[in-house]
Amino acid sequence: MKKLWKKCLSLFILAGLISSFSVGCATLDSSSVSSNAGSQTKRIRIDVMRNCGVNPPSGADDIIKAELDKALNIDIVMESGSADYQNQLNVRLAGGNAPDVFQNGSRQILVDNAKKGVLLDLTPYLEKLGKWKSMVGENNVKKGYVDNKLYALPNKTDTPYTCLWIRKDWLDHLNLKVPTTLDELVNIAKEFTFNDPDGNGKKDTYGIGGAGLGAFCDIFGGFALPLPGSTFIKDKKVTNSLFDPAMKDALSYVKNIIALGVTDPEIVSSGDPNSQKLIQGKYGIVESGWSLLYKEPYASQIKQVNPKANWVQVTPPQGPSGAANTQPYDINNAGYLFSVSSSVTKDDAKVNRIIDLFNYVASDDGGLRLVEYGVKGRDYKVEDSKIVGTDKLFSEGGWFWVYQLAGRNEKEYLRVKFPQQSTMIDFALKLPRITVYDSILDQPEGYNHTDADTYINESMIKFIYNKQPLDQYQKFLDTLQTQFNYKTFMESAEKQLKESGYVK
Repeated sequence: MKKLWKKCLSLFILAGLISSFSVGCATLDSSSVSSNAGSQTKRIRIDVMRNCGVNPPSGADDIIKAELDKALNIDIVMESGSADYQNQLNVRLAGGNAPDVFQNGSRQILVDNAKKGVLLDLTPYLEKLGKWKSMVGENNVKKGYVDNKLYALPNKTDTPYTCLWIRKDWLDHLNLKVPTTLDELVNIAKEFTFNDPDGNGKKDTYGIGGAGLGAFCDIFGGFALPLPGSTFIKDKKVTNSLFDPAMKDALSYVKNIIALGVTDPEIVSSGDPNSQKLIQGKYGIVESGWSLLYKEPYASQIKQVNPKANWVQVTPPQGPSGAANTQPYDINNAGYLFSVSSSVTKDDAKVNRIIDLFNYVASDDGGLRLVEYGVKGRDYKVEDSKIVGTDKLFSEGGWFWVYQLAGRNEKEYLRVKFPQQSTMIDFALKLPRITVYDSILDQPEGYNHTDADTYINESMIKFIYNKQPLDQYQKFLDTLQTQFNYKTFMESAEKQLKESGYVK
């Protein structure tokens, strides 16, 4: 009997060891979040730092954190509302106090951080990121590579929703029609500036407002061009808008518009596309996304000033080129590039749990709907296979997107979260776009993009404000090519786009 008892005890211990081993290896599942992640006894803290301007609520009010913690057996600590994000992150990286996961402010910052050795090479873990890869797509995965190593987990690309907007109530007041050509647009801008479109008896309106050169996107688009300095593909060749023969004509057109006095005098110095002048009813034509006109709190502020304000979208006016293109769309702009700190290199458990996190928030059968719409039954419900938001989603869910580390299903998401704006969203999605590739181009050696971009922007402003005659445009290009080494940049851009398969 004693021998039998010892034999049973040995089998019991062996079974326990096998069970423990199985749990310990659970996070090695290569296609999704570990099915046993929630049952692992060790809860792992994951510090995440990102730059999106808003922090989630604290304590029990953060329902997304609670659900993620429970599903993955983690303690996720999200810091996302820093007004001085990049400087604070740099201090932490330099001081050896890096967050476990953090957002790189740009592609160039990602490259710089990779060269500094502060990022974990995620290439060996790529096979484990199956759900994340499926969600974001192969093209987005490529954006995380530096020197053939995966240093960032980009999120899914957003959809474009910017376009030209016009005050329909002003058109009606002046008996004008929606413009279909650039010349008609300019004539309306004159009427909006000089003929008292708001009927207040004061000369206090501008035809065209906005921020920087982006305010003239549709003007450049009318010449079949993206904004100055954008790299795109034309006639199957890599080119740059600055070197297109139509650029000089486009700048001349913008210069003539400014000379008419129909634009906000501060248009190139304003850094806020939804400036107080727009809210105060001073603009009649702007380039904008629907959210800056019809999303709270902007919509209420606009209506409070003028309850009759009626902004409507405009199909891109036809320009001299015969083209009807609107704002450029960078299909490669991943938006957010999340990296894992090299400080967790030897912590396999934490690395695997981070992988679990990204797979989970990218998975339709995992936490994707959670980070998009909140808790089922509380924040949303499913009716006829469609997501329908509850009152709580619309009143309390404005911060959920902080946890969308892999992005979201943008078209569905916008229609669920903003059903009243679905027509506006669809309008913008159907517009023609000029595809640019700026966000994936790395700087070659010997080229300083900050200096070159500053020179380009300052020169464009001089041209359109007639501070420098356009007959010196070729001189500007020559200086850009030589003094600022732009030729090296363009040669590198062509090579990179060929290697990426965008052009042969």
